[in-house]
Amino acid sequence: MRKRKEIVKAIANKTELSEAIINEVLNGLVDVIINQIKKKESFEMYGLFKIYVTEVKARTYRHIITKLPYVIKTHNTVRIKAYKKLKDLV
Repeated sequence: MRKRKEIVKAIANKTELSEAIINEVLNGLVDVIINQIKKKESFEMYGLFKIYVTEVKARTYRHIITKLPYVIKTHNTVRIKAYKKLKDLV
């Protein structure tokens, strides 16, 4: 399932809720996750995964062709950590 419609239909079949309600719930979930990330706080889906913001320190690397050094500035990035329950499925 890659598309939102497929996810909504699958949940609707499993829960017997209408697709409109499930769509609202998914929109709310996405909004909550985005707000947490904007505040640089983590979001945890109990037992499955954790989404969090981490700081990547500045580092220097050398261009492969020109051999010139470049500096990558310190920046934030989003990470996702899968929990054991999710890892065991793979």
